[in-house]
Amino acid sequence: MLWDKGIAASLGEGVFSFKKDGIGVLHCAASAGHLEVCKYLVEELGGDVNMTAAKGLTPLMSAAQSGDVSTVKYLLDRGGDIMKADENGRTVLHHAACTGSTKVTEFLLSKGIPVDMDYGCGTALVQAASNDQDKTVKILLDHHANPNATFSGLCTPLMGALLYHSLKCMKLLIKAGGDVNGKGCYVTPLVMATIRGGYTDEIRLLLKAGADANIPDDVYFYIYFLDVLLILGMAAGRIRSGYPRISGLRVLGLVPNFRPRICGFGYPLSFGFGSDSIFHPRTSIGAPKRPIRSP
Repeated sequence: MLWDKGIAASLGEGVFSFKKDGIGVLHCAASAGHLEVCKYLVEELGGDVNMTAAKGLTPLMSAAQSGDVSTVKYLLDRGGDIMKADENGRTVLHHAACTGSTKVTEFLLSKGIPVDMDYGCGTALVQAASNDQDKTVKILLDHHANPNATFSGLCTPLMGALLYHSLKCMKLLIKAGGDVNGKGCYVTPLVMATIRGGYTDEIRLLLKAGADANIPDDVYFYIYFLDVLLILGMAAGRIRSGYPRISGLRVLGLVPNFRPRICGFGYPLSFGFGSDSIFHPRTSIGAPKRPIRSP
């Protein structure tokens, strides 16, 4: 990041009007862990540590992704809101956990932030497991995160780890008491793995851990529910009627081009009708960043 104090000083508060894709200079400095730049922007130019950028992102959330504890601590000491969530329901803990920022995750938990808080996008554990972050998954579990927290009946930490082919996360979650039969979900992890194909190792692990292969699932009820929702969306004018009718299986992500939800500036998984929505007709769960390997 190029930085010139003279230019910044000449611009004064106007420096905060410069944005790229909705992200301002303080957010950029925080996301890179540039502590001195953050100090200058806040202390000399009056930058607001709780200013929101695109999708409600705060500098503190940006700093959490950098992995730099000193920058996170500074913004927190300057009044950064540790409990604030972005527009997709992710707090600073979610941002740290799902990007693998282990030291920041530990620091935030040491400050007493609730490990299982959920503002609509699942807990930090769900997000970490869904992003193959076994180190932060372990940290969260060590702090008594609920291994069976469900997200809207669709996803548990174990399901998220399964879809990402993260055997390490799956083993950690099962050891911590993760329900291999997915109680509270529309479909069991075993059924999901079987339908998608290419999950031989994950199926073996689930069966070894006691997964019941005879539990019926609610996937067809869920497909019906999605079809009804899409029809209602068209009626409300939020989905173009020209879209081809699609199978609920595609919306569930049960197709080869499934992409995982991501944290950071990607801002995925939401229950709406946008291009990054779980119910969007032409995508599966989340915005792509790093694809799950094809079966």
